[in-house]
Amino acid sequence: MSNNPDVSELANLSALDFAAVVPSILPSIDWRHQNAHWSIQGEVRELLVSRLGTAPPSLEDPLVSAIHSSLADTTPDAAQLKFPLVSQIIGDLPRECIEPYRDPLALLVTDPPEGDSGTIRTISEASADILEFLDASEAWVPRHKCDDLAIRSLDLLVHTAEEMRPHVPGLLGWLQDPNWPPFPECLRQLERFPEIVIDPIREILRSGYDGVWEFPLLQFLQEVPPDLMEMAREEVERIVQRPTQSEIDSEVDVIAIECLQAMDNWAERRKR
Repeated sequence: MSNNPDVSELANLSALDFAAVVPSILPSIDWRHQNAHWSIQGEVRELLVSRLGTAPPSLEDPLVSAIHSSLADTTPDAAQLKFPLVSQIIGDLPRECIEPYRDPLALLVTDPPEGDSGTIRTISEASADILEFLDASEAWVPRHKCDDLAIRSLDLLVHTAEEMRPHVPGLLGWLQDPNWPPFPECLRQLERFPEIVIDPIREILRSGYDGVWEFPLLQFLQEVPPDLMEMAREEVERIVQRPTQSEIDSEVDVIAIECLQAMDNWAERRKR
């Protein structure tokens, strides 16, 4: 199997044949692999996640067994296969489909394999995160820039505004830089219950010290129902009338004017 496998051919393989080629295609989804094509990486990864997510969560299934064997393999070269599995595949599976890999994942935490220190650390930490997600009864906010399982925990375990409330400050914290990987998913979580986000946003806007952070917060206000946006009128008016240098540099004063105009238009319509 080449570094850039034919995805259409892979998709048509039987479960047994697909399981047989798993060790040879895993390098093609490793983002560290210089010869792998980015689009093919994504397609192969999605195919693996899809097939594992629909396979019976039992070691009797050939594909599940092949993945389990790759995780449990203690030979020196096996770490190169474990890396894409724990960092890009297993964490995206439904919890019931992760369960068959519990034992080898636990061993990767307590007795990590030998190899490149950075690779082994990533494998061990990612395995620990997966096990935490597998057993989680409470959600958590991303603790690092690649903590995708935190977002999954919020989707899985948070169903009401009150359940989301304690996570709002942490989610807002990830909006301080739009280049941070968790930014879009943290924003999506906040959009689920905007009514509990307004007051924390107002508190941030009062300081005026971080225009880069305030910009997406004002964009958030522009997307909420007008009665919720109106709650932040005092803070928005302050930015329009007395913007700090940070707010001017980040053009927060410009978007604040747009917000204030939207508030005024809504207030005017209510009078009619």
